[in-house]
Amino acid sequence: MTGARAALLTHSCTAALEMAAILADLKPGDEVIMPSFTFVSTANAVALRGAVPVFVDIDPSSLNMDPDKTAAAVTTRTRAIFAVHYAGFPADMDRLAEIARAHDLLLVEDAAQALGSTCKGRLAGSLGDLAPIQPETAVFSI
Repeated sequence: MTGARAALLTHSCTAALEMAAILADLKPGDEVIMPSFTFVSTANAVALRGAVPVFVDIDPSSLNMDPDKTAAAVTTRTRAIFAVHYAGFPADMDRLAEIARAHDLLLVEDAAQALGSTCKGRLAGSLGDLAPIQPETAVFSI
């Protein structure tokens, strides 16, 4: 379905988010921006590392995190953005990637609710920094 020859799987999205927080090398006091409208696992993965979830409001038309509010939430302690694709509708990954690049932040996707969803022809879960460079080679989807 994904076109990948291999996939890295976890037993749950919760475990995958916790793995992403470890891979992000989050430390106590680091901040991670995420939507306020999400499952608790997104925040728990960050809090378990001692980092601080920073919640931003969603865009009511997409139910995904608002990129303008995301940009406004960035501080010197921000280390990552955890985007959540809600109910099969991918977040605005182009805008979120611009914000992440401008501030040297890791962009992580929670694509648990978006299996099979696409954003400009690319699969949700293949757009963040933990996705492979060659999506046809492997898929690391959270």
